[in-house]
Amino acid sequence: KGLALAEKTINNFDANINNQHVRQLLPLANEIGVNWNAAIALMAIESNYGTDNRVSESGAMGKLQIMPATYHNPKDNKKFPDKLKKIAQSLPKDINKATDKQLMQAGLLRIKYMELKKVKPELWGAAYNQKAEDVVRNDAPLDKTDGAGTHNADFSNLYLDMYQRVNDYYGDPTAQEELPGVNVSKHSGLTAAE
Repeated sequence: KGLALAEKTINNFDANINNQHVRQLLPLANEIGVNWNAAIALMAIESNYGTDNRVSESGAMGKLQIMPATYHNPKDNKKFPDKLKKIAQSLPKDINKATDKQLMQAGLLRIKYMELKKVKPELWGAAYNQKAEDVVRNDAPLDKTDGAGTHNADFSNLYLDMYQRVNDYYGDPTAQEELPGVNVSKHSGLTAAE
């Protein structure tokens, strides 16, 4: 299943890298302080750039395919700065009542949680796909498969490939002060969704 996922994600890159879902994700990633290339790469893998919004067999929801247990995790994170605690606490208690935007915020908070747990950026794919603490302890992708049958190392490798593709397209977010398309993007058609 991992190879089919990789092929679908890579083949759809040109058609979807600047779609409405990606444009909606950019300002949310910026607000939460998440590397937008990482967020886009994960959304590309998890939901085909936000175009596949089905609930997975394992119960993951939204464009970043957040699991119900993971959805509630960030709400209790004492390490979050006040701004992020406020966002986390604004999410509905019931994941089924969350809007698309709130599910994206929960997924982005998960990425921020991984950063605060000191997951190495090159392992963010592995940590998003499995338990971040286990990936940190292992210091490598885990020898596990997810609910869809994708091996954690395959997911991690796909993430690294997608991150590089997104970075090549949008540029390094650490070198930019504003969102792509606002002033600094080489792709003039990209504008942040409102």
